[in-house]
Amino acid sequence: MKQSEKLKKAGIEPISERELERQYSDMLDDIYGELTIAGHQYSTSYALLRVDPTAFDVGFSDWLSAECDYRLIEIDGDYYERDIVYGFDLSEEE
Repeated sequence: MKQSEKLKKAGIEPISERELERQYSDMLDDIYGELTIAGHQYSTSYALLRVDPTAFDVGFSDWLSAECDYRLIEIDGDYYERDIVYGFDLSEEE
């Protein structure tokens, strides 16, 4: 049984990519605030995503990698909060 299947069976769901992108956007907006373009206000994350989606994606990837160093853990291609799965037995069954 895959590790992610064991977690799901225990009621532990991965964090959705949409939620991870929201967290990244929140981080950008907290740090850089809002922008004014031609008299209109935009969040930094929205502006970056619309103006340079590649830069947004690269930044997201870098942020996700950094989050995996201390807060998240990748298991079978999905991301989980490290403190939730810490101590959970994910060893292979015999």
